[in-house]
Parts: sequence; C-alpha cells; structure tokens
Amino acid sequence: METESEPPEQREMHPARPARLRLSDWIWRPWYAKLWWTAASIYWAGWAVSLKIVALAVFYDGLVAAYFAIFFNPFVATILLGFGYARAKLDRGEWVVTSDRPEQIHRGAPILDPYTDPTDPRSGALYLRYIGVYDE
Repeated sequence: METESEPPEQREMHPARPARLRLSDWIWRPWYAKLWWTAASIYWAGWAVSLKIVALAVFYDGLVAAYFAIFFNPFVATILLGFGYARAKLDRGEWVVTSDRPEQIHRGAPILDPYTDPTDPRSGALYLRYIGVYDE
C-alpha cells in the first residue's frame, strides 16, 4: 500500500534538483585539501616555534622554507583548491565564459560614454589604437 500521494511512475518523472555548490565543500572537504591545510598548519606552527628555537630558525631562514611559505600561503591554497569549484560551476552552466569583443560584451547596447568606447571614432586615441593606426 502506497502512503505517498504520487504513484512510483510519476515520482520518477520529476527531475532531481542538483545540490547547491558551496565553495567551502571544495576548499575543506576533499582529502587533498585536508592534507594541504594540515601541512600548512604544521609549517606555520614550526615557523612560530622557530622564533624561540635556533635550530629551527636555520631551516626557516633558508630558500626551501621561502618556497614553502609561498606554497602554504592561505591565499594561494584557496585559489588553487577553488579551481575544482570553478570547473564545477562552469560544467553546470551556472557560470558562462564570454568573449572579450566589445560588441559581444555589450550585446548591442550602446556604451553610454562614446569617449571610452574603442570602437567609436569620437574616442580619439583609443579608436586609433583599435583600428591599428598606432600602438602604444
């Protein structure tokens, strides 16, 4: 006996709504993200300890530690781990890549200030650069 209002045939016809993508799921949840954040925490904790222990200070003053400082920078980690999120957004069609040609950016709508439009002769040097009269 069915307790739901719809029979099973009709329930299967409704498309399942995809889950909402969250940036935090891509930056914190995968195993490689957890490994990255753990290694970065160990590196920066070691750097803090190196202020008191001379033996560690020798390592943290070296070139390898400088590369690690860049590699384990939280901003770099966020950007690199966010690539998967951006790729998923593009694959789902939530983000769209557009051309950089002015007529496609504005989609036929005129630019309000003709003096900043490189395709308008009234913009002077911008227009001359656009048509290739001179480069600067």
